[in-house]
Amino acid sequence: MSRTPLVRPRHAERGRAQPVQQGAGSGAARRSPRNTWALLLALVAGVAAAQTAPVPPPAPPAAPVQPAPPAEPGKVYAPGPFDRLELAGAARVLLMQGDRDQAFIAGDADAQKGVEVELADGQLVVRTTGGWKFWHSQKVFVKVEMRQLRQLSVSGASDVQVPGPLQVEQLKLSISGAANVRLDQLQARALYFGISGAGEGHFGGRVDEMAVQISGKGKVVADRLQAQKARVSVSGIGNVLLWVTDDLTAHISGIGSVDYFGSPQVQRSISGMGSISAKGDKR
Repeated sequence: MSRTPLVRPRHAERGRAQPVQQGAGSGAARRSPRNTWALLLALVAGVAAAQTAPVPPPAPPAAPVQPAPPAEPGKVYAPGPFDRLELAGAARVLLMQGDRDQAFIAGDADAQKGVEVELADGQLVVRTTGGWKFWHSQKVFVKVEMRQLRQLSVSGASDVQVPGPLQVEQLKLSISGAANVRLDQLQARALYFGISGAGEGHFGGRVDEMAVQISGKGKVVADRLQAQKARVSVSGIGNVLLWVTDDLTAHISGIGSVDYFGSPQVQRSISGMGSISAKGDKR
């Protein structure tokens, strides 16, 4: 007697796991959990690092911008055109050639009270009074700008500086007292300079001719001022140092001295214990 093989019912096969087809979609599906875990771990690590990393200190605040210093207090005087200047008293004066005629007096209202400024017949007079000198140890500062300068008179104990170029046809300069005048870049046809007292004059530049007259204890230092012709007269104990190229006429009465650079033709006259000496060529 033959046996019939047992046939499993089809519903039993349904419970068995079916083989999964390998393909692109199924591989990506299998890797998705791993990628998700990796991404989560990276985020956790980043958060932990951000929490543990030191926070840099805030940048220091920018330094405040310092305001520009205020302009020097003072007052400008422009009463009209002038080509002559008179300085009386004690002041520090800066003189420059420009395109206007005016004077600036430094200082507040109290300082202005100690200075008088007047204009008459083309001459500007700047006079410092004794009140300013008494109450203040420093001299008042005066800045003068002029288009042309024909005459400069200084009396008292002022210090006058002309550091820039000064071009004039001729200049008459006189000092009485103990004033000091310095012109560094003078260009002129003629310079006439006189001292009565103990003043000093220092010059640089070039002139065609110059005349110097000293009575008292004056001093002239003009070895930087090239002059073609010069006439010098000293009475007292004055001292003159010149640079002359062509002709020099020197007269001394007293114990003054005249020293000169260059090789000019010299006419000399000495009365007393004065001296006239050549210093050689200018180098």
